[in-house]
Amino acid sequence: MNQDLMKLLKRTFQIYGRNTMAKLKFYYGTMGSGKTTEALKTFSMYQRKGYNPLIVKPQIDDREGKFNGWGTVKSRIIPDTRPAYYTNNVSKDIYDNPPQDFKVLIVDEAQFFSEADIFSLASIVDDKDIDVICYGLKTDCNGRLFRGAATLLAIADEFKELDNLCDICGKNKPAMHIRYIDGVMDKAGESVAIQKGNIDYKAVCRQCYKKEIVK
Repeated sequence: MNQDLMKLLKRTFQIYGRNTMAKLKFYYGTMGSGKTTEALKTFSMYQRKGYNPLIVKPQIDDREGKFNGWGTVKSRIIPDTRPAYYTNNVSKDIYDNPPQDFKVLIVDEAQFFSEADIFSLASIVDDKDIDVICYGLKTDCNGRLFRGAATLLAIADEFKELDNLCDICGKNKPAMHIRYIDGVMDKAGESVAIQKGNIDYKAVCRQCYKKEIVK
């Protein structure tokens, strides 16, 4: 374990026993389950109540543009953009030098953040008594946990799965993803393929995944 991560762990757990009301929450779901829509709804709710919420996204997610710092975020259901801060270092950019004062932190696409970044989010909860609400995928197209999601599942105070239905059979709960690049099923096995042509996904149940992947 590297020294930076050791420092973050120490900072996170040195406040053990502190009576804090803030929580680290993780809402996860498959593609199409409305994760970003829920994040934007949460942002609007806290904004109306005067909490001055901040949305944070990982820089690797460049679907809205290649942002470094302030950018925007929207969803398929809520097309109006909202301000979001893009970073690849939560400790430096959000914990130590936040881009604005905030009373609630909302994290979109949390699965792309590193283990160290997730522990920095936990430090914001523990040290600053600020709620951090994360939204993201749990697993990649190979059925493996994303690093950020795995860390959140390990240390979050609360986590909940968002409902969805299989894109093929329309009956079962999806547990896997199938990725298509320019209309062709991608079997390369890469965990992340954001910058590879025209990308589409299907969220599928195990049964449909088995049928489709062996074609």
